[in-house]
Amino acid sequence: MPATKFKSPFAPPTPVEASGPVPQPRHNPNAPYAILLPRPPRNHPRVIKGCGNKRSPGDIGLVDVVIDPVLGQHLRPHQKEGVQFLYECVMQMKNFHGQGAILADEMGLGKTLQTITLIWTLLKQSPYYGEESCVIKKALIVCPASLIKNWQKEFKKWLGIERLRVFAVDSKSTMTDFTLGKIYPVMIIGYEKLRTVQDELVNTNFDIIVCDEGHRLKTSNIKTAQVIRSFSTMRRIILSGTPIQNDLGELFSMIDFVNPGLFENYSSFKRVFEDPIVKSRQPDCSSSDALLGLERYLTRLTNQFILRRTAQVSYEFLPRKSEFVIFCRPSPLQCAMYRHILDSPYLQNCFSMESSRYLACITVLRKLCNSPKLVLEQAKVSNRHALFQDKSRKLSFVEALLKSIKRNTTERVVLVSNFTQTLDLLEGICTRYHFSFFRLDGSTPTSKRQEYVDKFNAPNCRKFVFLLSAKSGGLGLNLIGASRLIMFDIDWNPSVDLQAMARIYRDGQTRPVYIYRLLSSGTIEEKIYQRQLTKVGLCDSLMDGKTSEKLNKFSIEELKDLFTFHEDEPCLTHTLLGCDCHTVAFPHSPKSKGTGRTQQVSKNGTMSKTSTSFAKKELEEWTHLNIELCRSFALETEVFNDSEILMDINRYINGLADKDKILWFSISDDERDDTNNNRTIVKDDVCLDSTVAFVFLRVW
Repeated sequence: MPATKFKSPFAPPTPVEASGPVPQPRHNPNAPYAILLPRPPRNHPRVIKGCGNKRSPGDIGLVDVVIDPVLGQHLRPHQKEGVQFLYECVMQMKNFHGQGAILADEMGLGKTLQTITLIWTLLKQSPYYGEESCVIKKALIVCPASLIKNWQKEFKKWLGIERLRVFAVDSKSTMTDFTLGKIYPVMIIGYEKLRTVQDELVNTNFDIIVCDEGHRLKTSNIKTAQVIRSFSTMRRIILSGTPIQNDLGELFSMIDFVNPGLFENYSSFKRVFEDPIVKSRQPDCSSSDALLGLERYLTRLTNQFILRRTAQVSYEFLPRKSEFVIFCRPSPLQCAMYRHILDSPYLQNCFSMESSRYLACITVLRKLCNSPKLVLEQAKVSNRHALFQDKSRKLSFVEALLKSIKRNTTERVVLVSNFTQTLDLLEGICTRYHFSFFRLDGSTPTSKRQEYVDKFNAPNCRKFVFLLSAKSGGLGLNLIGASRLIMFDIDWNPSVDLQAMARIYRDGQTRPVYIYRLLSSGTIEEKIYQRQLTKVGLCDSLMDGKTSEKLNKFSIEELKDLFTFHEDEPCLTHTLLGCDCHTVAFPHSPKSKGTGRTQQVSKNGTMSKTSTSFAKKELEEWTHLNIELCRSFALETEVFNDSEILMDINRYINGLADKDKILWFSISDDERDDTNNNRTIVKDDVCLDSTVAFVFLRVW
């Protein structure tokens, strides 16, 4: 069984007396900000062997390893814990046979600083006095190409070039400067570049390898993973805020990468853990399957070399964060085109065809939710001129929100999309309203990316918007120059969205943060969001001792639901959950009014019991605001003359205004063009635009 690869627990660390003078640590452990790391215990393999022939077994001299106060003064409690965890793993002081670790902290918790601290400590110190002056001599950091400059900048920020010089590989770099020289103990290289220079590094002895955004290695046969495995070192660290994105097979690949053979092979892991765990999560599983307890057992084993902390650990050091999921009604033209696509023979035949056909249809619908302009060629519309008169409701809302932010604050905005074509439209809005901007997408030269980030984060930056591709710029970038982020569209993989949204909420942020996710009501975007709500638990669930069903396959029933348009639903997600949060009515509203449409579960909507349970749990912490219902109540003739109901409406809407006045200004139409004919004046102080139908919100 795979568990036999784990050791018996070590005895508590015990100081080992060394002959001769008492060894002195490099840094005074009693100095301010000094952090003492644990010594290897007496039964540590290195101690037992006596480090070769220089000392007799059990007589190896030990000296304290102390984190340099230059770095220690900046470490927060969770970061100190993280450095110690990584140190114990790579020094074989944990209860497993291996020297690898996975640091799976959520985005923004300082994985880079923790790694730099570990590398600097290992480069300068060793607990084995008299045998070696350091644990490592050369370190390799592999990361996405867009993050190379950021890593280089972080080393310089925390250590300066006078203490440590790093070799950041770019197109002009010569490998012999690193392999033959002694100036650079650390190499930083991109995943793709590493494959091309493999032969030049074949004789280089790296003592530790760090893979940033290491979930890229989730498939064991990826060539980059094979290249890294070819290096002899067993000290391997993966950094990833989203270590599990789809299933437990990905977890096995990363575990086997950092600690090869720990669970023997994937077939064994799948038989012993994955299959029984997935089976136990099904609604119809037997009590015996549910009681196996393999989830908790697997978690106990992996927690010895996987460390994950959620963003909550840093909340006391960061300003308030408010998140909004905003459901926008599709425009009349979007609705017409949506129905046209769903009724097309091409789509109707996709249920019996290869998957590539329905995947193409999904992409078309996703683009349509962003703007009709993006699918004009795919969906034949008789009046093409209407495209320039009837814009996307999401685009209309973004215009209003950007104008509201610009007019009422001095804050800056990050605007994110998964589609380059959508970024073109958003760039057009910026140009139209003279909003200065940077843009970073797949076409942005690598050499310019960090330059744009640094300029945008500068206090005196005059750029208002940072247009960002979720795929090209959603990993690792620090954009704390902005305090508001708009996620214009949604990705199937929740980790892509989470990574992008974490760009502005991280160490160094001083302003309250506002994050807006936009969805088109009743469309495929809502279906993707529902799927995200169930998949988002995959990573956290296992780290917390539970896991989820496989959610990356479509049944025919799910496909049919995916291609169903619920155009009468202000928020299909809220309806399907059968939520009892009482947002569907006001205390003084007529009993026969307002509750029918949102409480009635759509007959075409489908969510499994397990998915509904996950989704409902995820949304329990959110406040739900039915803006459309509020607007429809206020338009009732009898409501116009009922002061109590108007007071309820005002109270209801003021709840949103209290959370974010800028968002409220956008919804209440203060910033919107009258030419869009979206305005609904209710009465005196209540004025609602018809674009936004529903809002989920929470404040951290």
